[in-house]
Amino acid sequence: MNKVVTDVAVGGMAARLGDFVASLGPGTIPDRIAARVADCWLNALGVGLASLATPYAQVAQKAASHLSGLRGDCTILASGAKISPSAAAFANAVLLHGRTQEDTLGGTHIGCVVVPVLLALSQSGAARPERMNAALLAAYEVGGLLDAACGRISTGRGNRSTPLYAPVAAAAAAAYAMDLPAERIGAAIALAAGGAGGGGQSFVDGSDDWRYQAGLSAQLALSAVELSAAGAVAAPNALEGHYGLIRAACGSVPEPDFDRLGQDWAIERVAFKAYPVCAYAQSACKAAASLSITRTVARNVASIGIFMNPFEYGLPGIPSPGPFSGMTEAIMSVPFAVAATLIDGAPNMGNLTAGGCDELRDLIRKIQVHPDEAVAPMNCRMYLKTADGPTLFAEAGPNPQEFDLASSLERALRDVSAPAGTLGRLDKALRRQQPDLSAVERVFEEVRSAAMFVHC
Repeated sequence: MNKVVTDVAVGGMAARLGDFVASLGPGTIPDRIAARVADCWLNALGVGLASLATPYAQVAQKAASHLSGLRGDCTILASGAKISPSAAAFANAVLLHGRTQEDTLGGTHIGCVVVPVLLALSQSGAARPERMNAALLAAYEVGGLLDAACGRISTGRGNRSTPLYAPVAAAAAAAYAMDLPAERIGAAIALAAGGAGGGGQSFVDGSDDWRYQAGLSAQLALSAVELSAAGAVAAPNALEGHYGLIRAACGSVPEPDFDRLGQDWAIERVAFKAYPVCAYAQSACKAAASLSITRTVARNVASIGIFMNPFEYGLPGIPSPGPFSGMTEAIMSVPFAVAATLIDGAPNMGNLTAGGCDELRDLIRKIQVHPDEAVAPMNCRMYLKTADGPTLFAEAGPNPQEFDLASSLERALRDVSAPAGTLGRLDKALRRQQPDLSAVERVFEEVRSAAMFVHC
């Protein structure tokens, strides 16, 4: 059970996080963690490439162009247009969030927010290149600490973790990348906490609001760090105070385990998604795929029972059998994800956009999801009964050791018909002591120039 803070010290959590972030440096990062940082760069930007065909990136690009005003130094990855840092971070965060395949740390998506922030700082000349990898790591450690303590509580109260905790994490990363002192890193964290927040009603209504929360979070992080650099006075207890972010989101103040920082690295708990659906549907897809049944057998299913952790079962849209009016409802639905895996091999941007074919919808009607206390978080158990055969059983859960990031991204890049070798060139640019973000821009330009994808 989480401890609850009763006596709040002046200086508080933001200052403690600022001190930790300021202590990071090349000599403090083990080799295995440095490799994980490179994986996080690659996943965020690889998913961004595969999201070029999504309509949300185009909407964000239009909005960013109006927000920016004067032409700037920063690139909108979806178009190549030059724009202001804040507007570029907004548009690029929406792009990296576009196919719902970004990384997840608990329930918080860190990479799709912090990578655009660091990219904007790099292109504007505000960040020191040698600090970029440690800056990215800082975001996962700060965001992971907050999500571990608060994420399930705040989500259960209708909040969404990404707009709550990712702006705070990205502000910490940005302040570190700009080489601000510990006090100013803490102030940036507090300023971001003062403006963070976002609900999950979009998933109930089937709207697109949630897709733009990543962009707004990136803008908030940049604003917070610029305010801090300019000397803004921040509330020292912006996170844990009586009127702070955590109590507002959780109703109480669960105390993060600060002893984990720099010891039990949060970045090692980051999960990458194999499928462009909700994080809580990933294990159900894995279980369905492990059955290795043919499309003919899938047509002959009598019933499928799926058992999930009650918390995840209770989230908006998870057990929904449809009908689906749009992609937002489809990506949240475990029945949709399982049916798409059995019929098409996996959920993909095609069947998600269309809401599925008649065959898929018929199968969805045979699927029921049940809450089960015996099922661990992020896991599932599945029983598939065929009309003229035995009942098949499968279970699955997150297992980072089994995940093949390169294969997952190669599959995703097929949606934009990326030229051969695209992923290798992106990986080469990022798996370095100082990521070559100019080379990243060239990779995006190459895929855009191929012009072989059709917007969903």
